[in-house]
Amino acid sequence: MTEIIKRNKGKFCILGSAFIYGLAPLLSKVSYAGGANGITLAFLRSAMTVPLLFILMRVERISIYVTKQEMLRIFLLGIFGVMMPVILLYLSYNYIPTSLATTLHFVYPLIIVFASA
Repeated sequence: MTEIIKRNKGKFCILGSAFIYGLAPLLSKVSYAGGANGITLAFLRSAMTVPLLFILMRVERISIYVTKQEMLRIFLLGIFGVMMPVILLYLSYNYIPTSLATTLHFVYPLIIVFASA
């Protein structure tokens, strides 16, 4: 049994990740009912990953120090590459069904790739 798990570890991780990521729209609706908003959800999503990322970097002995130029790039990528799309996705759950919002969020880049090709 452990051999099967070792051999398929990546597949189990992908399935677990997809399952948890798929719960985000459902959990956001529950959070909205409790008084949260899209910005709060985006912040909590990011804030909960920071300790895990720090532990993983320490275990792998990856340096946490960055230069000023790297910090600027990280800051800009964080705002425009991660923060804005997530906040806008969570805010869209207030206006359209979560299934439609999530589908559009993930299909749109694919449509752009096909249109560009």
